[in-house]
Amino acid sequence: MKKYLLLFCCFGSLLLLTGCENQQNKEYYQAVEELQSVSTFDTEKDFQLELSVVPFTDRELQYQLILDEPNVLMQDIQLLVIHDQVTDDIFPSLGILDEKVTLDPEHMTTKGIILMGYLPNPGDMSLFHAEFRVMLSYTTVDQNVITRNYQYIY
Repeated sequence: MKKYLLLFCCFGSLLLLTGCENQQNKEYYQAVEELQSVSTFDTEKDFQLELSVVPFTDRELQYQLILDEPNVLMQDIQLLVIHDQVTDDIFPSLGILDEKVTLDPEHMTTKGIILMGYLPNPGDMSLFHAEFRVMLSYTTVDQNVITRNYQYIY
């Protein structure tokens, strides 16, 4: 009987973990689809947000999205960066598939956030053209959820 109870507990835990993982995957792909369909972008920023693309190897470019220097408390941050290039890699994200973080200008325990990804290197950077889209969502000190979308053209 104890064997069956142990087996049932293990199986139940596995189902629970799989269900949570599937929900997170759904949220991630839903966020990607929503960001792909955005037609207007924000310019207002209460923080520094920079995107750069640099050669990493002869075959790869590395893109980095840096979020830092907040002017306001940013709690439960969700961040996603997508692009229009063909790749097998998933898009880098924070707070959707993993833990959300907080950036607090008063108590900088976390200095900033960097998301990185890789793309095929065309060899000549003048031949590289891409559109990057960024979704940033966070909760303010007043418990308001702010979601902003940004666009970067290379």
